[in-house]
Amino acid sequence: MSKHSQYGFNVLELMVAVAVLGVLLGLGVPSFTQMIRDNRVVADTNELVVALSAARSEAVKRGLPTAVCARTGPTTDVCRSGTENDWSSGWLVFADIAGTAGVIDVGDEILQRFDATPAGVTVLTNNRPVVSFGATGLPPSGAVDTTFTIKHSACTGNNLRAQNPRTGEILGPGSNTIIGNIVPGSGDRLNGVVPSGTGDNPRENYSWSGLVFAPRFGMAYDVTGQQKLVLRGGAGLYYDRSDGNQIFGQSVNPAAVQTISVRNTLLTDLAGSPLLLEAPSGLTILEFDTKIPTSAQWNAGFQMALPWASTLDVEYVGNHNYNQLLSVNINTVPLGTTYKAEYQDPSKVFNPALPGSAALPTDFMRQFMGYQGITRRYALGYNNFHSLQTSWNRRFRNGLQFTLNYTLSRDIGLNGGGYTTKDADGNVVLAPENQQAFYNIRGGDRTHVVKALSVWDMPDLHYGDNKVMNVLAMVANDWQLSTVFTGGSGAPYGIGYSYQNGANNQVLTGSPDYSARIKIVGDAGKGCTSDLLRQFNTNAFQAPTPPSNGLESGQNYMRGCPNKTFDFALARNIRIGGGRQVQIRAELFNAFDTVVITDRQTTMNVADYATNTVPLNLPGVDAAGNPVRSTPRNAGFGVASNARAPRNVQVQVRFQF
Repeated sequence: MSKHSQYGFNVLELMVAVAVLGVLLGLGVPSFTQMIRDNRVVADTNELVVALSAARSEAVKRGLPTAVCARTGPTTDVCRSGTENDWSSGWLVFADIAGTAGVIDVGDEILQRFDATPAGVTVLTNNRPVVSFGATGLPPSGAVDTTFTIKHSACTGNNLRAQNPRTGEILGPGSNTIIGNIVPGSGDRLNGVVPSGTGDNPRENYSWSGLVFAPRFGMAYDVTGQQKLVLRGGAGLYYDRSDGNQIFGQSVNPAAVQTISVRNTLLTDLAGSPLLLEAPSGLTILEFDTKIPTSAQWNAGFQMALPWASTLDVEYVGNHNYNQLLSVNINTVPLGTTYKAEYQDPSKVFNPALPGSAALPTDFMRQFMGYQGITRRYALGYNNFHSLQTSWNRRFRNGLQFTLNYTLSRDIGLNGGGYTTKDADGNVVLAPENQQAFYNIRGGDRTHVVKALSVWDMPDLHYGDNKVMNVLAMVANDWQLSTVFTGGSGAPYGIGYSYQNGANNQVLTGSPDYSARIKIVGDAGKGCTSDLLRQFNTNAFQAPTPPSNGLESGQNYMRGCPNKTFDFALARNIRIGGGRQVQIRAELFNAFDTVVITDRQTTMNVADYATNTVPLNLPGVDAAGNPVRSTPRNAGFGVASNARAPRNVQVQVRFQF
């Protein structure tokens, strides 16, 4: 008879095995979590190295300066400035071609954009928001070394995890990456958006009149009948249908495009995977029954003949532009929202010095949930331009011709729109605060503009029997001197600020979508002086404090330095027969080497609210008050940082045949 043995675990052995397994898991899971954190730090380190290498490579390839800068926000194309040190919102690689170094100006080209670092990963520097490379790929002369610190900061208590609002389920480690995503199957992802042509919805995204009334007339009256004095005038309506850029953004609205984030899913399982997550989408829309941008233009004046073969023109020219398109975000976070108790994030530590800094992510606080910003283009912009334009001309006679033009003008209007409210029907409309916030002189306003030109055909020496005089005549004859004077008012500008304690829009106004403005507490001056280290009174400004409504000051209240430069050209044509000639020409641009300041450091860096009238970046000292030396563009608040080109001399020899 065979004997069978049975093998297994008794209760005591099983308990020991489970205990050992628990110990092993307790040791292994934290190590695995730390490995994930380390990998994230390594990944962001590699991305930063890629950005710096790309900037240096592009500088060498293009032969132009490039830079890498910290973004002011995860979706902005604006560089941080001053001594800001946080790069965690991402960074930009750009060709630093025009304007102020280290700032993305008109004419600069953004080459690459890098997203914000994952939650918990911070990228900090030694107060350096920009790393620059010269055309040779080397840092500019005098550049300070930049030190990057990249680390992962664990959340307080357990790691931050997402919670399913439908079931209350707390998701596992790493779920912090999906906080703010739309819960799958939780409702209609379009949330009220109806594609054009669906049901009763029109097929078009906007409607404009196909036929408009555009009266125009002009007149001229010869007062004397001899063309000695002529009166002229005219007026008319002109229309400007917008280009496609105003509506192209609508082609990627949620009804047409869906952006999905895939995490831990095989391609073969995409169709039925529960891990397909979608973040709230932005919207771009155009007011449906929008009005056509219109310009009413008019002029009146006279032209009269004067002695000395000259004429005088005097004209009043004006226009009123209205129904201009304004881009307005109608899904902003209302002012003061981040201060409210119901919008505080329990995973963040409340800092009483920075109210609003512990608020929920932005998309949890918007007026229309399920969407990010909703950019709506309204035909509500307007501006008025008035000018007195004069011109004195002398035709070329007796070897002399000149023109003197002078314009006195003012261009004022609505420079933007951002404050919104809801009317009685629940429609989002512009709030009255827009007038105070954005109505001011426009960036292109120049009060005075002068242009003078002259051409002088210099007197010739006559040939005769005197050989010496003949030689002198050969050298001195046929020269022509041209002169150009350019003068005019400087460009308007405003003053900005930056806090070192981390105070941003969310802290200062209670909304990430509204900016506080600097306070003017004294006589700031006109905005231009002969002192290169003090272009305005730096004691006249105070950084804003919370809670702010963003209306502390207006726009374009300072005026840059006027232009006043002379250019000369001296030329001679030497005929050598057969329709051929040689021209010798010498040109002097900015002949008197006039210094015309075109930019200055306008950002006031302060430490905190208690010292918000004390700039940390005054010229000649560092934040601790120690004397320092630096290049002009980094020299401090109120310092001239750029100027028009100095004297330039060009000599040409041209052969024509």
